[in-house]
Amino acid sequence: MAALMIAAAPAVADPGNGKGHGKAHGAKSHPHGMPPGQAKKIWERGQRLPAHYISAPYYVNDYSRYDLPPPPPQYRYVYVEERVYLVDPKTQLIRDVLNVLIR
Repeated sequence: MAALMIAAAPAVADPGNGKGHGKAHGAKSHPHGMPPGQAKKIWERGQRLPAHYISAPYYVNDYSRYDLPPPPPQYRYVYVEERVYLVDPKTQLIRDVLNVLIR
């Protein structure tokens, strides 16, 4: 009877003493907190640019530096990984992908 009581005891997992800090085994930090495959990705027209990039640090405001005309109303130029994307910030949809040189 005692053997049955021991076998019925719930299993307790070793918490790992704080190792891993809640990350899956082997998980690494990724740039900007983006998932694998997103860093250094080249997006195409019609795709959505991740929301992280739709923010002031990525906006192109000096159009002459990239030899660009002002964007159409409601669009923004967004600079990510040496590419400039013409994006609708509300929908995150990419209207155009531009290869530009910094002056």
